[in-house]
Amino acid sequence: MNNQPFNPPAIIEEDQLNGLVNAAGIEGTQDILTAFWNSTESLMAALKSEITAKDYDLASKTAHAIKGSAANVGAKRLAAVAHRIEECCKIDDMPGAIECLERAEQAYTDTRSAFDAHLAAA
Repeated sequence: MNNQPFNPPAIIEEDQLNGLVNAAGIEGTQDILTAFWNSTESLMAALKSEITAKDYDLASKTAHAIKGSAANVGAKRLAAVAHRIEECCKIDDMPGAIECLERAEQAYTDTRSAFDAHLAAA
């Protein structure tokens, strides 16, 4: 895998999530996040399939899409892991991509929990 050590960032960017709440309210933010979860679940399934099929180019594009949407809602760790997968795919480092895919799945779960907790406290 890429020789750079992976130091995961915070799970979420609270200021960004607070900005969504301020702009859209709690219900609006929950609607935005529901769309994000649905999209991300589909993209994660596609990414897993693409990595399994060794379709490096398509996997890189899918990881890029996950990275962008995660960054837009403040899912920092998921965005960082998706970026790492994108980099691995660009250099045909499938062992690295597979390792990061496991991290991405955990980051997704952790992000959902962190978002739910943050919104419950808002």
